[in-house]
Amino acid sequence: MLGVRVRAGGVALNAAVAMLVVLVFWLPVDLPGRWMLLELGLIAVLFAGLLARGRFPLTALVLTVTATLAGALLGATQDPFVAVAWTLYPVAVRRSSAKIARTVGTAVVVGVAVLGFAGTREVAEAARYTLISMLVLTGSWALGEATRRQLAEVAENGRLQAEQAVLAERLRLVREVHDVVSHSLTSITLSAGVATHVASGNAERLARELSRVEQSGRQALADLRIVLGAARDDAEAAERAPAPGLDALADLVADVRPAGVRAELFLTGRDQVPANLESTIYRVVQEGLTNAVRHARGAECRVTVAGRPEVVEVEVVTGRGTGAPAEGTGYGLIGLRERVELVNGDFSCGPLPDGGFRIAAMLPAEARR
Repeated sequence: MLGVRVRAGGVALNAAVAMLVVLVFWLPVDLPGRWMLLELGLIAVLFAGLLARGRFPLTALVLTVTATLAGALLGATQDPFVAVAWTLYPVAVRRSSAKIARTVGTAVVVGVAVLGFAGTREVAEAARYTLISMLVLTGSWALGEATRRQLAEVAENGRLQAEQAVLAERLRLVREVHDVVSHSLTSITLSAGVATHVASGNAERLARELSRVEQSGRQALADLRIVLGAARDDAEAAERAPAPGLDALADLVADVRPAGVRAELFLTGRDQVPANLESTIYRVVQEGLTNAVRHARGAECRVTVAGRPEVVEVEVVTGRGTGAPAEGTGYGLIGLRERVELVNGDFSCGPLPDGGFRIAAMLPAEARR
């Protein structure tokens, strides 16, 4: 059975088909008066089968086959199994298999052949009736099989799309956690390192560094709650604590200055920056500053965000540092490229001739056509 609901026609459509079959194939046949009641009974069975096609396709098939076979043997109908083909289609769609196909095919060939050559029909007429009946039934089964395959492909595509959506959400969550944890842990590590080298007599500076560790830890926890809350579809939590955007850039730049990075922020064209890009811009700047703290202590760092009607330019340029660079994996830049590409942006990064490093993103302010 398919996971897709198959519509087998409404009651009105099935009733219309039943009326058409009776008018074309049953009523034109003249029977002796003693057979009239039996003919009416078979027509009633035929009607019941066709009306049951939508909800009970297998029952409908059995009823129409019984009525058509009995009517053909009695000479009460000339129906070349059109009614049977109408009820065979939903059965082929819902219950099609190689075994069923062989069984139905054999039954059709034998039954129609015997019925076609039974009675007083001429050989030519019997051959024509048999051929037409086989074509009608075979066509109905083939159409149902093709529909079943198409619906199966639709269901499979839907399943794959759902899996891809889940995977994309997991990757997004991983990127968010990486960005939050990487930046915060870098700040905490550096502040803790400074605190360990502060002389015991300099209590004020020691308290300031420990306070910075506490603030970084609290901010990391708050950011993680936002990320994980969004992953749980906690809309209320996301509304109470929205993802960081342009308003948080100044604090982000200020946080790295105590670590020895002389960072400056230049923000222009803010009214040209779409709200849906602010989170991406924040992550680009955050990753650039994190890399500056890790690899270029003591260097100057210029953060530029320029909003324009067509595109938003984000650039983080870091000079050559004076301290020893920390080790890194580069996963942050890989994730950053993926994040920028998700909004159809262009990402680039690389070393500069003077020994510095540049991270840049071009984010389209409007969807690309």
